[in-house]
Amino acid sequence: MAHLTEDDRRVWRSWADAAGEAAVDHALRDLYDRLVDDIAGRSPTCWLSGKCCKFESYGHRLYVTGLEIAWMLGQIDADARARLDAAELRGMDGCPFQMSKMCGVHAIRPLGCRIYYCDPAAKSWQNEVYEQYQNELRRLHDQRGLTYRYMEWRMGLEDARAAMGGAANG
Repeated sequence: MAHLTEDDRRVWRSWADAAGEAAVDHALRDLYDRLVDDIAGRSPTCWLSGKCCKFESYGHRLYVTGLEIAWMLGQIDADARARLDAAELRGMDGCPFQMSKMCGVHAIRPLGCRIYYCDPAAKSWQNEVYEQYQNELRRLHDQRGLTYRYMEWRMGLEDARAAMGGAANG
């Protein structure tokens, strides 16, 4: 279990409050929609291998902002909440939302999930596009006066659970 300071808890509450605002919801959905269009124009191939969700097995990490986690937790359904509440995030190989080789929260997944493709051809543009949209996320934090923190996905989910009393309170 994460050991958070009162300041950490305050920051998580501020992200959760902001994520519940219509303007922030709209800004995130717009950013993700524009990213989908940007990626579609590059035509990467998704082989539905599930490798993108198996971080340790395939040698990569997913990093997100606290605001992205707070927003996603406000959107997840009861099944996804139950999976997260039951997950042992420390030491987990992959994402708690992976179901077989598929994403159980595909429509609300964070930026890093949306841009990562195993397709070797995608490596030529992934970093540049990721940086562009990550900078937009940073600007959204700044515009809203929100603390910006960039964190590993599973540890961020664990901190969110600790700060907000479990995924069921999303």
